[in-house]
Amino acid sequence: MTKSCPVNFEIVNERVTRFNALYTLLALMIFFAFPTQWLLIGLAADFLLRTYQKGRYSLVAFLSRTTVTGLKLRSSKINAGPKIFAAKIGLFMITTAWLAWFMNFHATAMIISGIVVLFAFLESVFGICVACKIYPFYRKLFYK
Repeated sequence: MTKSCPVNFEIVNERVTRFNALYTLLALMIFFAFPTQWLLIGLAADFLLRTYQKGRYSLVAFLSRTTVTGLKLRSSKINAGPKIFAAKIGLFMITTAWLAWFMNFHATAMIISGIVVLFAFLESVFGICVACKIYPFYRKLFYK
């Protein structure tokens, strides 16, 4: 895992992270049905909180923790490093989508949001972390 994913010394509940992805996917589906920049701004803020490990203030993380607790799902511990990196990618992509929307490149914003939907779907349904697939390229590009 260390060759393909960033690793740190923190542990998170995988069930919560998968629900984070599900709620992100649902928020973007609402964005597709009712396009507004405010949803993108809200998602960017939420990703920002999760990126800097302020999940206790994140609405998405709160909903995910509440869902996991309410469904009485047992905890499944995983390393937080890949999930933090994934949140950084989500922050970058949603911010880029918002900038595209703001500059009236609505189709571009929808395409970028669609890519985030794909990533969120893969994480929430299959537990596939696309960030782990991207990380080796990121490392090669920024850490020679």
